[in-house]
Amino acid sequence: TGDGSEADDHAVRIAAVCAVAAPSSLMTLGPDQDRAGSPASRLVGGPLPEFREAARQASPVAHVSADDPPVLLVHGKRDAAVPVRQAVDLDTALSGAGVDSTLVVLEQLGHSLSLEPGTPAGQSLLLFLDRVLGPGIGPGRGQAP
Repeated sequence: TGDGSEADDHAVRIAAVCAVAAPSSLMTLGPDQDRAGSPASRLVGGPLPEFREAARQASPVAHVSADDPPVLLVHGKRDAAVPVRQAVDLDTALSGAGVDSTLVVLEQLGHSLSLEPGTPAGQSLLLFLDRVLGPGIGPGRGQAP
């Protein structure tokens, strides 16, 4: 709250974000998500074209700010569920705001990406965490991120 209240004593600052094959702009997901029964339309209460302001407010790209933590965006180029353009546009918005943003597009992969060690997405995550949190810190390395 910034006024020295007790809430400030318990504030948590997120150190890093990793988004994998994530939608970032509900307004540009495509016609399959515009229909009333789609997951994105159900999220905002109705068809996206009719609930544009709710869709905008539910979109991460609408909330980018210069004080965001470092972000890793991992997306499969062959993703048929969430267009890779979603990750590209979010990376552009983050970078434009001065946020440390890393975009990894995996050419041969689709929507289901594993973050297991040794996989392309998992390796990208570990490299990102080493860079932004410090070497050896992160999942499976003895300390929580």
